[in-house]
Amino acid sequence: ELEPIPDGETCSDVCGKRNSKRQEKYGGDLLNAQDVLKLATDAREKSIANLKLDYGSYFEDIFMNISASHKYYGMNGVTKDGPSRDRLKRKLKIKVLNMMQTIRGFEENVAGCNCLAADSSQTGKPQGDKKAPIPPEFYEKYVFANGGHSQAAGHGNMFNETYTAFFTKDVADVFGAIGIKFEGRNYGMGAMKASPFISICSKEIFGIDVDLLSWNYGMTDKWQDTTAFYMYRGALTPGRPALLYIEGTRQANLGGRGLEEEGLAVFKADIHSVPTMAKGSANKLPDSAPGGIPLKDEELKKIPPYLRLLKCNGNFEGKPGCAGNKWSCTPRDIENGKQCACPNVNKRSSWHMGYKIHALLGHVLSLSFMEIFIEGLEEITQSSKDTQALWEELREAEDQEFEAFKAKPVFDTIAFNESRYADIYNNTELFETFFKGDSVCRTSLVPSQTRY
Repeated sequence: ELEPIPDGETCSDVCGKRNSKRQEKYGGDLLNAQDVLKLATDAREKSIANLKLDYGSYFEDIFMNISASHKYYGMNGVTKDGPSRDRLKRKLKIKVLNMMQTIRGFEENVAGCNCLAADSSQTGKPQGDKKAPIPPEFYEKYVFANGGHSQAAGHGNMFNETYTAFFTKDVADVFGAIGIKFEGRNYGMGAMKASPFISICSKEIFGIDVDLLSWNYGMTDKWQDTTAFYMYRGALTPGRPALLYIEGTRQANLGGRGLEEEGLAVFKADIHSVPTMAKGSANKLPDSAPGGIPLKDEELKKIPPYLRLLKCNGNFEGKPGCAGNKWSCTPRDIENGKQCACPNVNKRSSWHMGYKIHALLGHVLSLSFMEIFIEGLEEITQSSKDTQALWEELREAEDQEFEAFKAKPVFDTIAFNESRYADIYNNTELFETFFKGDSVCRTSLVPSQTRY
């Protein structure tokens, strides 16, 4: 989209206005790595401040691991001190440098004016039809796609009460502060297995632009090889996403480690493995019914809303007290005069978690993810290379590792159950095609990116 340049304006006028507008919008220079780091860091601090309002004095005890090198519990590489964290940081750094490259593309030729040049060199006048490209709302996009069964989809809750929604809400303003749109796609489907249908149609269901792809099929597809098939097919999509096992520590420890060894960025996250949330002496969640005796109202009100009636008698959403308060709005709430929306959301069952657990999981993901992101920005500022040269270097390294991954035989990566692949197991060429070949998928499943 183009806008006319007023008559009489010089290149200095045109470029000065464009640069001023961009800096005014973002509060800094998006082509300056130090400014980008500060903008993102400030936005992250605002996001954390909002979470502290929701969790009060419990925030640090629950989410933070001060004694560790990484402050926040949450996303961990599938092997301790393995290469996944650095691989994800490289992907994130490329994303930020892509944003800078997009800006350069918009500004290096604005009706014949080079708006990347210093103001003192802008002596010419706009040429041609004297129209300038209107800058986009965002210069780059980052996509998190969530795959899983009904629990992952958030059945029983409203769409904005799922962990995908909480994760996206926490992170979106941090990315937006530096001109990157963060998009969360909750494409969980009730009772669905990861393989074969979801896996084969990964790019059609989740999209060709996914940067972080999650697996949360622990109740429906628990096998190491079928799980790895889902991750493998997802990793080969054009966005080359990092991979995240949610509530799937066993699958991550088996198939995920093999995928990491072959060159992928592979993570796991499970709130039941976070010491401050898991059962045990390290648990820091306040109990609303300690020993099975519900707290009195005046004591209960002292607990922040997102923790109140979350843990009862040592259990998430346990009895007495918590099990009847896992949903944000119920017919009983309406009868009691509570002002709330959607009291009759479908699929409310004992095995579907309520919005407070979704919130915990979403925040565990976002806090650890944002920490990795800020580390990557710090590394950009510490590099001796200019951002153009660094962008080229990181992309080359990413390309080399990805091509090496594709070139390796599938058998070197994954341990298979022969009976589940009986028709193709002994045909190496067919087996490799099954995992690596292009697919033509016209899916009727919803939600699916290809249908929008």
